[in-house]
Amino acid sequence: MSRALIYGGLLAAAGLVQGAWLARVEISGAILDPLLPIAVAVGILRGAEAGGVTGLAAGLLQDLLGGGPLGVNGLTKMVVGFASGVFERSIYIENPLLPAV
Repeated sequence: MSRALIYGGLLAAAGLVQGAWLARVEISGAILDPLLPIAVAVGILRGAEAGGVTGLAAGLLQDLLGGGPLGVNGLTKMVVGFASGVFERSIYIENPLLPAV
């Protein structure tokens, strides 16, 4: 239960930062997305189901904060979080900085 609260708080903070500041910053025409690396990191560290659920929550939060039609970001981030969890065995994660990268 406490892990879910930590992930929820991290997603809420990253979503608010993105909605407030990062949505206005463009680098070569791309908008920064801090929610996607969180979904990938959870998928790598906790498995496919946790990555998919975290990705879905992150995407729906982004959609609710004005990121596009409801469900589009949720679906894409869910697929990416789930896929990172499925392929976690082929990723060498002995280095603790790899999930952050």
